[in-house]
Amino acid sequence: GAYDAMTLAKLKAIPTIASQELNTGGVKVSTETILDQHADLVIGYDTGVDRDALRKSGVKMYSTDAMCTDKKPPAPATFSQVKDEVTKVGQIFDVPDKAKQVNKELDAKISTIQKQTASGAKANAV
Repeated sequence: GAYDAMTLAKLKAIPTIASQELNTGGVKVSTETILDQHADLVIGYDTGVDRDALRKSGVKMYSTDAMCTDKKPPAPATFSQVKDEVTKVGQIFDVPDKAKQVNKELDAKISTIQKQTASGAKANAV
């Protein structure tokens, strides 16, 4: 698995919120549902929730650049956007050193894969 047992247990303990699936494959979560959960931060699509209502209720909203409709995705796509988001999330949760560590590990994995593919070897996924 992608997670150790302790991390997986923590992830499973996070409550899920019922949502309505949209034609686009995305979801919309009612503001009332979010407020009933006493959320202090929502991470998700820019258009999936009522941002103004959340803001008025004191709930912060964070959408990654890839989820924002006003941002154009980079072409060609690279891991720089992933690393930027890791850095931002590290700032949000006040764990910048952990974000630096994760980005360093990503760089190492990417470098290994680039070396493997350059030599014609089969590469493992990041």
